[in-house]
Amino acid sequence: MNQENFQQLDENATRRYQEMYLDRHLKAQAAIQTELTEMVEQEKAFILTDEEERLLRCFRQFRARNIKPGAVFKWQTHPEAGVILAPKEGVLVRDPSDLNET
Repeated sequence: MNQENFQQLDENATRRYQEMYLDRHLKAQAAIQTELTEMVEQEKAFILTDEEERLLRCFRQFRARNIKPGAVFKWQTHPEAGVILAPKEGVLVRDPSDLNET
């Protein structure tokens, strides 16, 4: 067998393997997505926001690294940007800290 035939066989085998792997990979992804959708609908799983995910990761790190008894985990969120309606004052506020000044 010469070098050219060997390279062609190698390329064909590689291409077929990649097609087979890609097909199995796509089927597995579809099955996982279907299962996750069903679990979310049944409320067995929840979709977390980025902030909730960061909170859980930080809390797990806190628990893993903390050796002091009675230590307190603190998490601070950022106020959402946008317009807030303050019902007591009847004003539109862009910055939540403006409510404390009046």
